[in-house]
Amino acid sequence: MKKTIIQLIGFQTIPNILPLLAIAPDRVVNIYTNDTVTQHERIKKWNDKFGEQYGLSITFADTPPIGDSLAETQRAVTTIIKEEIENADADTMFILNMTGGTKAMSVSAILNILQLNHQKTPKYPIPIVYLNAKNNKIEFATHSELQDSVIKCALNNIKLSIESHIEACSAMEIEKQPDDWKSVYPAAKKLHQLATNGILFDVTEINESNYRKFSERPFSKFLTNNNQEELKKTQTALKELATEAETNNELKEAFRMRGMVAENGDFYFSKKLRKEATGSSKSNAIIYKMRERASFIVGGWWEVIVAHAYKKQHPDAEVLWSVRTAVQGDKGMETDIIASNGQALCCISCKRNVRQKGILQTLEQHHARANTLSGTKNELIVAFFNSKSIDNYSGLLKALKLQVWDGSTIKAIEDARAPRPEPE
Repeated sequence: MKKTIIQLIGFQTIPNILPLLAIAPDRVVNIYTNDTVTQHERIKKWNDKFGEQYGLSITFADTPPIGDSLAETQRAVTTIIKEEIENADADTMFILNMTGGTKAMSVSAILNILQLNHQKTPKYPIPIVYLNAKNNKIEFATHSELQDSVIKCALNNIKLSIESHIEACSAMEIEKQPDDWKSVYPAAKKLHQLATNGILFDVTEINESNYRKFSERPFSKFLTNNNQEELKKTQTALKELATEAETNNELKEAFRMRGMVAENGDFYFSKKLRKEATGSSKSNAIIYKMRERASFIVGGWWEVIVAHAYKKQHPDAEVLWSVRTAVQGDKGMETDIIASNGQALCCISCKRNVRQKGILQTLEQHHARANTLSGTKNELIVAFFNSKSIDNYSGLLKALKLQVWDGSTIKAIEDARAPRPEPE
């Protein structure tokens, strides 16, 4: 028996892709309008790239977009369904996925299918199904007795990769291989311990006038703090950490992965980067590299700590750090942490400090970026090392459906206790 899905296309693609994975049809008929041509094409492109990976072998019907009015919709839907049934093999089961689409499309398709079922045409009854987002199941509006024939794999057993989820929901693609947070976790853990004890590192801004000097000298020379006593404390702590890293191979390798070499009781940039800084004329590229590496001791370690905690909380999740996504030809955007835990993406923005001046923009930008990547099927977290005064924004957090993590959340997860609940 062959299976053909007739599905109505809306602005969200996941409700159409997940039933394909659960049902594994031989043929798919997308019914869409001029407003959802992009979604129709995205589903086809997703199948071309990821279908084989998920065990699919699908042929898509070559259907044009339908009109917007009720009369046009009724005519077009009737014609598409009629032609598909007339041209299909006798041993074909049809299924209607009514999850997406407009109300006019839904009404037209359902009336057509009910009439065909009443006439007992074609050979098999046509089940009408939809994706129930609450229980993550394919529900049967009609002919539930055919469930075993229709469903090949339960949705709860299907796990989308981060890459496949992003490309299902957006025109974005992962631009570069994300950084390996696991390899640098030992270094991040040490920096986190220091920060918990009040030792936080700030580094002089690396710019055109000082980057060569910065590349030659130890990191401790470029730590900055308005309080001289605090500055000496941080310099001493950094040197002690470097001394430890010189004899601890795991720690040494973790810092090396972030372009930092422990030698002579201090940290330096890697020899390769030092050579590039002294010999290259491409100063902007070198400065970018140096800033990126220096940012790890300033606050990048917090992102690694959060990634580790999320992975501990969700052992089966795929967790990527520093994920840059872009449309071809666009400058793209970076998300600190993206995790896939089944069919939903979790996007996490990490901040070492709460800066009152930019907090509203930070929250709104994170919400917009996550929705671009994952549609509305997502989990959004903002992780502040210091969440002081964040309670002032509880209304916005609730409106944007953002959870807040902080140091106490991380500690609870690492201690295997329940994390702090999201804001009401």
